[in-house]
Amino acid sequence: MQSGSTKVLINNVKIFFCDSVSGTINADHHVDVAESKVGKELISDGFEPCLAVFAILKNNEYGIYHALTLAYGDPLKKFVASIKDNVEMVLVFQKSYPEANAKKAPYLVVNLARELDCKVKRIHVDVYTGIYVNANDKEVVLFKKHTYKRNSNETKLIYSDKKEIAFQPIGIRKSVAELYKMHKNNYELCEQGVIVANDVIITEKLGSELFKRTDLSNKPSIEVNEVIEDTEVNSTTTNKDKKCCKIL
Repeated sequence: MQSGSTKVLINNVKIFFCDSVSGTINADHHVDVAESKVGKELISDGFEPCLAVFAILKNNEYGIYHALTLAYGDPLKKFVASIKDNVEMVLVFQKSYPEANAKKAPYLVVNLARELDCKVKRIHVDVYTGIYVNANDKEVVLFKKHTYKRNSNETKLIYSDKKEIAFQPIGIRKSVAELYKMHKNNYELCEQGVIVANDVIITEKLGSELFKRTDLSNKPSIEVNEVIEDTEVNSTTTNKDKKCCKIL
């Protein structure tokens, strides 16, 4: 968890962390690696090399995507299609180990924000390997270990040391800043601004706020650890027919 974080309710959803989970789960509630599901009760595990993506839907259901890669491939497209018309907010649970996970999170956030008409944020929670969400109880539980048994008629979990966690949501601007920092030597100009890594447009408006635009090779004028206010993201297409993320 981030230093200086406080307990926050996001859309009336509480987020918990526990050391271990036991009990039984209904196999229909389980989300496999690189898959996604929507429902009132969902659970997924095996996140050592992966990231959990959690969607809050307007019909009082939740969605889970078990993100194995950062690419906007078929698994992510399927998740987007399943929530696009009904999504209220999306959270990506990032972690710092392995290192690839920390680098994967900004890409996921930008790809999701580009495709969805909603806020997309990151929350940093280290060492989790599983996630359980319950729309009836309005809670998310991240856990480190599990010993539950599958193929039960119901999901009934027992928690060890379950605690509500403090966090500070990370907005889309910070994700864009991190992508720029990772690829500051891999950019090109287009009519709408700067394309970073052939994927993310940093517009003049955002650039004037975040970057020293007189020399695009300079590092961002902010630190990527700084908390930055959120902004809106809309899909757009450049004059080179590249799908990009336009920050307004």
